[in-house]
Amino acid sequence: MFTYYLSPSGSDDDNGLSPAFPWRTIDRFNRHTHEPGDVTLFRAGGVFPGSIALSPIPTTLGVYDGARATILSGPRDGVAGGSHQVRIRNLLFQGDGTEQEACGVNFSTEGSDFELTDVECRGYVKAGVYFGGRFADLRILRGKFNDNGNGLFISGGDTQGNLAKNVTVQDTEASFNNRNFLPVPGNGFEIV
Repeated sequence: MFTYYLSPSGSDDDNGLSPAFPWRTIDRFNRHTHEPGDVTLFRAGGVFPGSIALSPIPTTLGVYDGARATILSGPRDGVAGGSHQVRIRNLLFQGDGTEQEACGVNFSTEGSDFELTDVECRGYVKAGVYFGGRFADLRILRGKFNDNGNGLFISGGDTQGNLAKNVTVQDTEASFNNRNFLPVPGNGFEIV
């Protein structure tokens, strides 16, 4: 288990293992073979273009040296993948509102133990946060999901009738969603 650091002033030629030698890009993060339990921290105040692709292993994404970092994902998902024990904290995911299926956080998976804390998503056509599939133990705490097609969309279950279990949404807001992205009205929260 390792902790990796990213900073806009870093270098992808560095090892990323300390704030003194951080990686610079999400592309470098995505190319790395991660181990279960790895932690990746983005420099607070930094802006990082790209889309984070998580491996199906336990992982944590967060920040160092402050309160929030921004992921500018353009027309792609801000973060997708992962299957269990995923923690995402203090990140702002910003989409550009052009891709019909894009989400800030997109987990279409079978898995368990997901936590989003102080995560903000805006500018995504499908949803700020989307969870679909058979999963358990989802916690969303102090989220802000504004200016998306849907703010928070949870569609737990599969065709065999297995449903999502233990979903907690606390101190979370969703407003100004359905910014003319969708052919039908969007929602702040939709849990089905």
